[in-house]
Amino acid sequence: MNISRLTFALLAAAGGLLPMSAQTEQTDTLAIIKAPHSILITKGEGSAGIEVRGTKDNEDFFYGYNVETDSVVTDNAKAADSPEEWNIDFPFSSKDKRKAQSSLRVLKNIYCGAFIPVASADGLKTSWEGGIGEIVGYGWRQSPRAPIFSAGFGFGFSELKCSKGYMFAKQGQALSITRASEGDRDVSAVFRLWSLRFPFMMTYEFGNSPDTRFGFSLGVVLNLNVNATAFSQTWHGDVRYKQFFDGLHQRIMTADILAVIGGVDAIGVYVRYSPMRLMKKNFGPDMSVISVGGSINF
Repeated sequence: MNISRLTFALLAAAGGLLPMSAQTEQTDTLAIIKAPHSILITKGEGSAGIEVRGTKDNEDFFYGYNVETDSVVTDNAKAADSPEEWNIDFPFSSKDKRKAQSSLRVLKNIYCGAFIPVASADGLKTSWEGGIGEIVGYGWRQSPRAPIFSAGFGFGFSELKCSKGYMFAKQGQALSITRASEGDRDVSAVFRLWSLRFPFMMTYEFGNSPDTRFGFSLGVVLNLNVNATAFSQTWHGDVRYKQFFDGLHQRIMTADILAVIGGVDAIGVYVRYSPMRLMKKNFGPDMSVISVGGSINF
């Protein structure tokens, strides 16, 4: 081993392994050893040492040095070198998740509620929606008492039904709502929409115990509306007429404002406002909605 490697080893033993001594007083040269045969550096709990055996001029040469280390400094160094805590946020887990700064969120905001038309065309009535807001997502918080900022990926299904006596029809490429013909009975019609959801949420928790995690969540949900269909059915005399409409011109991208309040990671109630029309202009009736319902594990 050349002299530069030996110098590095001695500095590591006398300086890096003994942080308290190096910080509190000026150290002197312990030894200069040329051409050693072997060097052994040891570090244990509360102690560190170096052993040098043999030199070019003396096969029996031995040098040893041991010193006690400071356990507080060692613990602090370990804490500084440790990466931030990573957590997988499984549904209904009893673990206190507030200690983790980062978390992988799984099956968050499982929801179901009423799908209510507002500022929409005549002939529509309240139906329902359901889905999983976050199949998987990522959450981050600056400290245990700070809000959680999250982003994720989920899916949703929703439908709007026609009021009594109304049904869907298609005129060219445009979906429309019409009144049933005289003599028609048992008229039913429904519009269905399948969406991929990308929520960007802020969740704030109250309470100091994992058992009292009351809070609220507020944010924006981007929707990729992948498919829309409509269906109409009516009886005229003894004949049943059914119509299925596919290839509709729904808006591909829409955005919702979502608010949830209740027991975090337990159960809550949500309100979702969708200010954008679900159908493209001139390709379908006006459909804007508000949703109200229950959420599990938000």
